[in-house]
Amino acid sequence: MTNSNNYSRFADWDKNVLAKVGDIAQLNEIRTERSRQINDDSDESSIVRECIMRNIINSHKCPDKGHYLIPVRLIAAWILEVKSEKATPLKVSAYLKTLGIAELQDQIRRSDGMYWVWRGPKCPEGSTPQSIHSTIPDLESEF
Repeated sequence: MTNSNNYSRFADWDKNVLAKVGDIAQLNEIRTERSRQINDDSDESSIVRECIMRNIINSHKCPDKGHYLIPVRLIAAWILEVKSEKATPLKVSAYLKTLGIAELQDQIRRSDGMYWVWRGPKCPEGSTPQSIHSTIPDLESEF
């Protein structure tokens, strides 16, 4: 019989389902580790979001009310500020897609390149995105 001290806050689930599958204590350890990993992902997402917001502000724009087009190469340079590992703009874009940052919407292609779309939570409906113009570093030498 499994010791009831090993049950988590999901006691009914633990007792009626998990206890039939395996050791409750071991399964709770796995659950705790996975929860920690999810929290780490959430923290990473927050750090990257704050980095993007800070750079939008540095571009004399408002991240909460604005609708912006940010060149992929520029946003990759921004992300390099918070990530220690170097990556190409393509890899940074793939990474950004995994973070689930609500304001950071899909990429779009224009004649002058690829852009990420940032839409602040207080952005008026039907707004037209403005381009963020900044000096884009030569990232090939950075990666």
